Amino acid sequence: MSVALLGSAQAAPATTDEAQRLTTLFQRYLGKPTDGQPSAVVVTPDGEAYKVDVDLSRIFAPFAALGLAEVKAGHYLSTLTPAADGTWHVVSGGLQSFTVTINDQTTIVNYGDSHFDGIFDPKIASFVSSTSSSNGSAVSSNTPKVSSSSKSTGTTESKFTGTDGGNGTVNAKVDQTLRDFTYALSVQTHADVGAPKSEKAFEFNAQVASGTGHIEANNLRNAQLLDLWAFLVAHPSKQQLVANQTELKGLLSAMLPFVTVLSGDASIQKIIVNTPLGQFGANNFGEHLDVGNENSKDALGIGLNADGFTIPADLAPAWATGLVPSGLDLHVKVGPVHFTEALQKAIVSADFGADKPLTEAQTNDIVQAFALPQNIVVTLAPSTITTPVMTVKAEAQMQFTEQMPTGTATVSATGLDKALDMLTTGAQTNPDAAQAFAVLTLMKQLGRAEGPDRYSWLVEAKPGSDILINGKPMQAAAPQVEPQPVPKPSQKPKKKPTPKTAP
Repeated sequence: MSVALLGSAQAAPATTDEAQRLTTLFQRYLGKPTDGQPSAVVVTPDGEAYKVDVDLSRIFAPFAALGLAEVKAGHYLSTLTPAADGTWHVVSGGLQSFTVTINDQTTIVNYGDSHFDGIFDPKIASFVSSTSSSNGSAVSSNTPKVSSSSKSTGTTESKFTGTDGGNGTVNAKVDQTLRDFTYALSVQTHADVGAPKSEKAFEFNAQVASGTGHIEANNLRNAQLLDLWAFLVAHPSKQQLVANQTELKGLLSAMLPFVTVLSGDASIQKIIVNTPLGQFGANNFGEHLDVGNENSKDALGIGLNADGFTIPADLAPAWATGLVPSGLDLHVKVGPVHFTEALQKAIVSADFGADKPLTEAQTNDIVQAFALPQNIVVTLAPSTITTPVMTVKAEAQMQFTEQMPTGTATVSATGLDKALDMLTTGAQTNPDAAQAFAVLTLMKQLGRAEGPDRYSWLVEAKPGSDILINGKPMQAAAPQVEPQPVPKPSQKPKKKPTPKTAP
């Protein structure tokens, strides 16, 4: 933020005039000093570079004035060196420790060694490249009733690239790597304010051998975001924002859509998590997020995958161990959901001077704009769930209407017979096992045999029609089986009375 719109640069000895220009520019985004107060940002010439000192406590002072939070932090130091091509080389020591107080909760954050090195291009108001690294952090939080502390170790490295996206936007990419990460959390509760004793209520720790992440954002409206930030800095009170809410709404609208495409992938390897319930683990865990905007129609995609998933031995009963998922590969897409249209309606309708900026009727109108029931389509791309004995695959597409969803789903499973064999003994004495046995038995009866221990189901929901399973109405496809009670281990089945014969 402190290098926003630096202006054209040239390699030459640093001057006091340029230092003053930079100071004035930074104050647009960091705030001008009040009468008798020093500036929150100080720029001084240093050879061919400029030293920049930002007082973070003064930057966050408006939050306290608005009654949101009190922030105490140190100084953010960086060096800016102009280059002959008009860009700026920016180097800083990285993250700073700080203390945040919100009501009766105080949180202290301390960072390990960190570093930032990047090239800023004023023509696109963005960095075109940068690298950063950090090594762990420690956080403590205290309230009269609860205290918590956490600590993380490991190295995180990030690489950023930015290119001109046209019309004042930027296309951005971020790649991250994580190595030898550990995290430990401890929470304590206090009986009364000032009580001398405390009881440890919760402990949690995790280890991750390695991890990677990748984020892409197309047509990111960072210049518009900077304009909004400068406006908020220049109007630090609610009264000022209300008095100028027409301009505020214009700045908010100019940011829509904030991105046209936002996608991200993250994966971590060799995970061990210790909780009060026991130890959980996985060989790999990954997630994917995809948000797109095309012709004002937004869509949201989410993906999850994991393998080698384990849970504490005593968390699942013996009869269920073969049914606990050990792997997952899930891909869901929802759309259109009209994020942009709903946000635009909210901006236009809001009255920031009212106790409730939006009326109930306006809120309902925004919800309708966000997700029109007759238009939402949920798509399940080919996905898989695995357990020690079963593999279930599915794909589906459903359109939600005001009456009922319509669409089709295709499901296949292998290992169903093995699962039933595994449950046979437990179902004789355990009601939960008996219920699981009944559900899998019904699935088998409804399914179409595709080979040894392999079954499939085609589920269809059509307008004005019953739900079909493999072409048959669901009620007709499901066999009518009278439920049988499960006898307790100590309970012997009653013998049927012997019919009497005539003398």
